[in-house]
Amino acid sequence: MSFSGCADSSGSQELNGKENQNSSNISLKDIGKTIPVGMEKENGVYKISLIVTAQFYEIKASKENEKYIDLIRQAVKDELPIHIYTVANTHEIGKGRGSN
Repeated sequence: MSFSGCADSSGSQELNGKENQNSSNISLKDIGKTIPVGMEKENGVYKISLIVTAQFYEIKASKENEKYIDLIRQAVKDELPIHIYTVANTHEIGKGRGSN
């Protein structure tokens, strides 16, 4: 059994986890608790999408951000991916291109 994780090509993330070996001498890396959000079968292999981080990010509740907050709320409700931009070196969500 093998699991593959995918990352957005415009960014990178490194998983911090412990490596160990199971009884079959296969090296495993502990990526911690994750949320499976999708599963597809392709050519006899299941591809499983995982949420790797549950880290909180913030956006100010303001009239200016109202539409963007609604977009995020809808994505959470429908479990849909959206592109998120953050202010450099912070956990603050910033509005990206096309998010008026």
